[in-house]
Amino acid sequence: MTPPPRQGRRICYLFKGGRHDRLSVNGTGPSEFFYGLPEMREQGLDVQLIEESVFGLGKRANLFWEAFSRITHTIVGIHAYAVLKLRQNFRKFGTVDAIVSVNNTYGLALSYIKLRQRNVPRVVFIAMGLLPLRPSEIQRRLFNLILKRVTLATISKSEQAHLNNLLPSCKVQYVPFGVDQDFWTPDRRDLREHEPHYILSIGNDPNRDYACLISAWRTDYPRLQLVTRISLPAVRLSNIDVRDGDWRTQALTDSEVRDLIRGAAFVVLPIRETIQPSGQSACLQAMACGKAVIMSNIAGLWDTELMQDGENCILVPPGDPTRLREAIEYLLEHPQEVENIGRRARQTVENHFNTQLMANAIRKLIEEDQP
Repeated sequence: MTPPPRQGRRICYLFKGGRHDRLSVNGTGPSEFFYGLPEMREQGLDVQLIEESVFGLGKRANLFWEAFSRITHTIVGIHAYAVLKLRQNFRKFGTVDAIVSVNNTYGLALSYIKLRQRNVPRVVFIAMGLLPLRPSEIQRRLFNLILKRVTLATISKSEQAHLNNLLPSCKVQYVPFGVDQDFWTPDRRDLREHEPHYILSIGNDPNRDYACLISAWRTDYPRLQLVTRISLPAVRLSNIDVRDGDWRTQALTDSEVRDLIRGAAFVVLPIRETIQPSGQSACLQAMACGKAVIMSNIAGLWDTELMQDGENCILVPPGDPTRLREAIEYLLEHPQEVENIGRRARQTVENHFNTQLMANAIRKLIEEDQP
């Protein structure tokens, strides 16, 4: 049961550009990339959205600050210009009880400001791919220092364990990322008369390993619909179609992406090894649509207990075209298993990875007592 809102509590989400426009049409689109904001509003909380442009961010700095920020980011992972602009314009947050950031650049900048300034409200920093598997010692020590006064969370249990090991002064929490299960739904039409004629791979994450997928593909497979803005190998088979797709620019609308997922036989998400939960949103969206998903078993797989190979997904070693090809051929040869995995995938999203659960978890972080 959702607890009643505390009187007078005000929450502010800091986002990059484009969220205001997307929120205005959110009645017809999915809500997951607002990270619980619409759901908390429905619960009666006073939740505001503020974009980077309010602070003079999101555009190129002058040459000095651009060069200096590149140096600080390379050495210690902190963007100096973001710290400067947020600190100069901090009053624009207004009177709030908590600031939520789901962007590493701004989460780290806010963490530094909270360490150095008094009377800064609670900062809830939901990090994604914050530290590599083997960070430098200076970066690890610095993050231990500046993150100890914020509420730090991840959307991956694997990354949570990774950060708790590297940052002993921080108690890293876990927030289950969830997708909008009311938007991403299976196609209820009788598909027996409309047998899927393609396999789908989608996403712009730089950790996508489309070279591995293209290497695994064969001419006797169904067509591969590959939706991305990432540069691809010039040489590829004739049964591979490439389409432009980008969430921020809506090169494909959410409804068009949903139709592509629904129309696919199954979905393939090849990922390079990383501690970041890469492929998470695309995977869960496809699972919510009742699709079997083949995905790389990366270190950043967000929940190794719930994501079960052969049960609600198919997991393959990252960077292995042979094993990826075997998984593709297994699903092509076992259509009933594709259906069974897809059905269990939908149940997994309903029970564990939906936006309401994500909103409740973030709200709990906001309302718990300050450390």
